[in-house]
Amino acid sequence: MKAIAYTWVRDYRQMAEDMRTSFHHFHPDVPLCIFDWEQCQMIMEKYSCTSSFLYAPLGKELATGDNLVIHIDADIIVTGPLDRLFSEAYDVAGVRAFPDIGRADSATYRRQNRLSGDHLTVQGELNAGFFAVRDPSFWDAWIDLNRKYGTKMRLGEQDTLNDLFYSWRFRSLLLDPVESNELWGTATKWGTCIDHGDDDNGKGFLESWRELYLKTHSERKDANGTRVLYEAEPRLMMKIPGPNGAPSTLKRVHMLHTAGGDWTDKHLGFDSQTVREKLSPEVWKYLQNVRGRQAP
Repeated sequence: MKAIAYTWVRDYRQMAEDMRTSFHHFHPDVPLCIFDWEQCQMIMEKYSCTSSFLYAPLGKELATGDNLVIHIDADIIVTGPLDRLFSEAYDVAGVRAFPDIGRADSATYRRQNRLSGDHLTVQGELNAGFFAVRDPSFWDAWIDLNRKYGTKMRLGEQDTLNDLFYSWRFRSLLLDPVESNELWGTATKWGTCIDHGDDDNGKGFLESWRELYLKTHSERKDANGTRVLYEAEPRLMMKIPGPNGAPSTLKRVHMLHTAGGDWTDKHLGFDSQTVREKLSPEVWKYLQNVRGRQAP
C-alpha cells in the first residue's frame, strides 16, 4: 500500500517544515504534503467549508485507491518510528487527546456519541492532530457528518472524528490506549490544568515534559546469563507518575504535540523558550537532531 502524509498551514510555515523533517528522519520514503493557505482556500471553496473543517477534505484530495493517508499537525515533532501505521490492520487509526490521569473535568464529562448513542470516555477521546486512514470511504462519511452537525459541536471536526471512529462503521485502531507502553501526542501533556485553553500560560500542559528523558542503552544477557548494558538507538521515553504514590511507569514517546493552550511565545513552536525550559539538554539535543537543526 502506498502512503502519503499531509498537513496544512496559514502561518508559521517553519513549524510545518520542522515537522516534515522530523517525520522524514524516520520515514524518508513517505512523501509529506504541506498545503499552503492559497491551496486551502481553493479546497474550502470546492467543499463549501470553513478552515475549521479542512482535515477531511484535504485528506480526501490525497486518497487515491486504497492508499494510506496520514495527517500530522504542523506543531508536532515526530520523535520515534511510526511503523505500526504501515503494518497493522485498520480503516482509521487515532491517538488519545488526554493523558493517563484523564482531565480536570473527568467527573462531569458526559459527551454522547451522536451515531452510536454511547458516551465517550476520557481515556478514549481522540485528538485530531494525528490520525491515519486506509479506507477512502471514511473521508466521505466524515465530510457528511461535518455538514450535518459539525458546526454545532464544541470541537467541530474533532468531535465528528470521535463519533465516526467509535461508531463501529469502520475498523478503528487506538494507537496509545492507557494500558499500552506508548504515547503518541497530547497524551504526554498534563499539569495543573488538563482541559484545553486554560493552562496557566502554557505551564499546565507543558510541565509534564520535564518527565521526558532519552534512553540510549538497553539490557541483554550474556553467555553466562548476566545482564549487560549495550548501546542502542536513542529512544525518547517518559515517566508517568503512578496514582497515590505508586511506582512510575515508563512509556515510549512517538511524537510531541504542543497543541491547545496559549502562552506568549507559542508562535515559535519548539523554539519557544516556554517549551525549551521544560526539556533536559539531552532531550533538546535529540529534538534538534530529528528536525534537522544544530543543537547549540
